[in-house]
Amino acid sequence: MNPADPAYPPDPADPADRTGRAAHAGRADGTDHTGLRDGRAPGPAAALTARLTRLREDAAALVELRSAGDPTADDPLRGLYLSPDAIRHALRTADGTPPTGEDGGTGADAHDDVGGDLGGDLGGGEQPPGAPAHPGDRLPRLAARFGLALLDVRVLLAALAPDVDRTFEPLYGYLNDDVGRRRATTGLVLDLCGLPADSAAARARLHPSAPLRASGLLLVEEGERPFLSRSLRVPDRVTAHLLGDDTPDAALAGHARLLPAADAAGTGTGARGGAGGPDPFTDRLAARLAASPLLVHLREHRPGDGLSCALAALRAAGREALLLTPLPAGGTAHADGHDHTEPAAAHPPAHSAH
Repeated sequence: MNPADPAYPPDPADPADRTGRAAHAGRADGTDHTGLRDGRAPGPAAALTARLTRLREDAAALVELRSAGDPTADDPLRGLYLSPDAIRHALRTADGTPPTGEDGGTGADAHDDVGGDLGGDLGGGEQPPGAPAHPGDRLPRLAARFGLALLDVRVLLAALAPDVDRTFEPLYGYLNDDVGRRRATTGLVLDLCGLPADSAAARARLHPSAPLRASGLLLVEEGERPFLSRSLRVPDRVTAHLLGDDTPDAALAGHARLLPAADAAGTGTGARGGAGGPDPFTDRLAARLAASPLLVHLREHRPGDGLSCALAALRAAGREALLLTPLPAGGTAHADGHDHTEPAAAHPPAHSAH
């Protein structure tokens, strides 16, 4: 968005401002707005886009609400300097209460969701905000695995939105009162969720020890700025996963390989590859892995038993496995991309299953 553009601020009623392109019921190649043919279930990218559509509506509603009472709303240089009218307007609205619509469309119900743990109920009960979940939607599983509350999911969506849909940039620039700041900020996401800036419970969700940041799902940048104007960013790897890309991080190249979960027809006891029949320990481990994230150390009687047991349990649980081969002290990286060391007799190798 050019700050000198006469169309500034963005017009929420104009489809070109809200979507960046004209709205079409279909495309020349026969696909709909999700990029799918013949009514097939959308994949991860289409599911995430559907959720962001609701968020864009909330952001546009907030723009419309703020611009209605802002005497500088039509100023093409708004956000670059403070006029006397802008200062008087800021003083009148400095009570810290985020503006919301009559129907609470900007997320006024979030007060009840600050501490709500959705980890065990995303599969069938309450879903993260946005459009109804699609079969390919990866967000519910991500929220369940990392124990995210509903507010955490809303913050995550607001932070990644400009990286998926550039039409969020002018909306965020206007709401941040700075045309150059087109990412979400802590204050902006609280406004979008209908939460006051002084909510201790809401601020706690952005603490370094809270699930979003402790898990590496969210980065809070520009620590020298006041809390409400710090930028929020979702790592590219997290966004790529939600869009359907499971390419491992480049830092893992040559040291890790992804073993996909077994197909439904190949799971269960018959697929565990043991001639001795079902293994009660593997069954118990599979049940634990299916229920929640688990850190476990497997002691093995013979080299390789721990890895075989872990893979069998992961297959039975329908989980993917990331097989990591770190380079130990004194190890040698060979041209085949794997590290080769002799196992210590007193300390048999252990394998971690994620």
